[in-house]
Amino acid sequence: MLNLNALLLSIEFLTIFPVRAKPSSGDLSSSTIFFPVAGLFLGCIAALAGGLLLKVMPPFAAAAITILFLTLLTGGFHLDGLADTSDAFYAGKNRDDILRIMRDSRVGAMGVLAIVSTLLLKITFLGLFSRGQMFKALIAMPVLSRWSMTEAIFLFRYAREEGKAKIFFDGMNWKKFSASTLISAAL
Repeated sequence: MLNLNALLLSIEFLTIFPVRAKPSSGDLSSSTIFFPVAGLFLGCIAALAGGLLLKVMPPFAAAAITILFLTLLTGGFHLDGLADTSDAFYAGKNRDDILRIMRDSRVGAMGVLAIVSTLLLKITFLGLFSRGQMFKALIAMPVLSRWSMTEAIFLFRYAREEGKAKIFFDGMNWKKFSASTLISAAL
């Protein structure tokens, strides 16, 4: 049975859209099932924007604006995590220092390099697609990337004893991962 609150929580957690879901620990944990659906939601908006932009500008300009728009729709959520992770892992420190660096809200040189490189690669690859391919990529890309979050939660343990994402890890199981995988494949 569809858990509408868990679906809404996945959209609220992964986007800037305030859907006003009512969080409970069970629904938060179950929201991982619907991460690919939140990706589809983002992908449809990005594909629509990209399609409109392609009518009035060259592919690389349309790709750049579309990727920046998609980044805004997520609140830069994934880029922030990428920057924290890059700063921490490229510091060459021990586990405790890595976790401390990841908690630090400041972005270092490796974090900036990771963000810039990622955005440039996304824009470049998207700009190389034909119109039809770009539309399909803009839908598939957010679906698969949100599913890969579910996969990572399923495959790896949480690095800390406490933290905001711990509830997702504690509630993950084979059934939720399989459901997310089936939804992703169907989409």
